[in-house]
Amino acid sequence: MRPSSPSSHDPSLLFFRHILDPVTSSLASGLIVKKHAYIKDARLGNVLFPIAAAAITSDCSDLREKFSADEEVIFTAQKQSQVENDFQYVASSVVKKRELIAVSGKITEASDKFCYAEIKKYGRVFVPYSARNDYNKSWLGKGAEVGKVIQLKIFRQPDINNCRYVAWSINMSHVDDKKTSDKFPEMANNQIGVIVVSPRDGDLTVYSAQSGIARLPASLRKSWMSLGTFVNYDVIRQDTTDSRAVWVVRRVDNLGLLYEVIDYPMDSSKLLLSLHAVVNRVSLEARNAWLWNDIIGRIFVPAQQFIHGLRAMTCVKIVVVWTGAFEDVPWSATHVEVIFFSRERW
Repeated sequence: MRPSSPSSHDPSLLFFRHILDPVTSSLASGLIVKKHAYIKDARLGNVLFPIAAAAITSDCSDLREKFSADEEVIFTAQKQSQVENDFQYVASSVVKKRELIAVSGKITEASDKFCYAEIKKYGRVFVPYSARNDYNKSWLGKGAEVGKVIQLKIFRQPDINNCRYVAWSINMSHVDDKKTSDKFPEMANNQIGVIVVSPRDGDLTVYSAQSGIARLPASLRKSWMSLGTFVNYDVIRQDTTDSRAVWVVRRVDNLGLLYEVIDYPMDSSKLLLSLHAVVNRVSLEARNAWLWNDIIGRIFVPAQQFIHGLRAMTCVKIVVVWTGAFEDVPWSATHVEVIFFSRERW
């Protein structure tokens, strides 16, 4: 997300469009607030981001209260009938990736380009076939059948056709099929993972490259548990009411801080780690890469962090952030540095 380009060509105004809100004063003093920004998208170009698109989820009087420059966001946008200030699209709802809501429900209607799902608490949800699958590709509606149970990550949108929410991603692997449940083991011991979500109260969330996400019940909380603490633990399978199988921690031991935890003053609930990894795959066209670390698993390198020199089997030093957007690739790189080895060392 980047600040919008104002109509003036003054270079000092290229970052933000400001609106003066006068207050009662003989000197006409006022408060400068940021009302617009723009989102840079590879497919749609620069998308105008008005403050109304941020206020759809919660009150917002200044975009700087919720967002920062170069922050990755999820959004819906409408094409404008007339192009204004080089913006062909305008955002109608914008959220951060970590604000996506994980839900489960059943497909109730299916058409050529989209379907609808009924989700408890959230009602009717619009599921476009452009929603992302586990490989961050468009789902294309494969397997869309009325009555099928699906897992979604959704976010708020303007009310359209009785839908207040739209799906960003979809997981078709967990369905209401007893065969799938039977293949899921009952327990797994000696997992090595890291605490990725640590609220002040309630359950914690642990992630392992071996078994994925697990719930650490509040009853097992200890004073040493904090964001970024690594643990050795056992898990058992627990079937939920929506036919999913999830891991629940039953024994846990402290392994300490295996990697450096990076402070993030803007959001203390966000986990950032400094570590090393190996490049698995690179997409030069999309400017993306996928990395591997034996402890935390797969890591995604977005286009804004992509650097020259990334090749398969290259060693890198990185800072990663837990997003949890996709369980098979729940980490994103925020800084990447290629490690070059001197031949003299060999």
